[in-house]
Amino acid sequence: MFYVGVGLNVVVFIIFAVGLETFYKHDKDWHPLRVFFISGWICFFAFALIFFLLSVFMDPGFLKGGETPFIDIIDQALQERVDLNNFCPYDEVVKTETYFHCQICRRCVENFDHHCPFIDNCLGYRNHKFFILFLFCFVTYLGFAFAETVRHFVEIQANAGIPFYEDAVTLVMLVLIGLHGPVLLY
Repeated sequence: MFYVGVGLNVVVFIIFAVGLETFYKHDKDWHPLRVFFISGWICFFAFALIFFLLSVFMDPGFLKGGETPFIDIIDQALQERVDLNNFCPYDEVVKTETYFHCQICRRCVENFDHHCPFIDNCLGYRNHKFFILFLFCFVTYLGFAFAETVRHFVEIQANAGIPFYEDAVTLVMLVLIGLHGPVLLY
């Protein structure tokens, strides 16, 4: 799922960037609304990419294992009457109540939210804020791309008189942007 998401966004970015030449070959002047949409689209794509990479490659807050053998820790805990729910049998470590074990990563994560298939990483204490920022920038990026595509579509219909089915770049962009809908609702 991770590679599908990355690939789809790279395709949208390339088609939109290359399509700018096709979009504007009939019009030499740049309308302020066009500059706003394209600038916002590029800026939010760059920020979304940065926050995406931070979410993917940042340690979400994995629990570091100790050097003491697990059986010795259990014996000492039983003697001191420590709650056994604070032990992770998979990682063989003592954990606090804020750590939970991810069955996919096979590690305990602090403030574990879930394992996200789109970033192929857990969401935890250290990378959750970057994931939220990624989602915000990504949705805003798609909004700018959609708004500019629709603006161009309306402009080309009004000025050039080209039927909608002959404007292939705009139709491809609308379809590719629409493909993100189910991903965002997941």
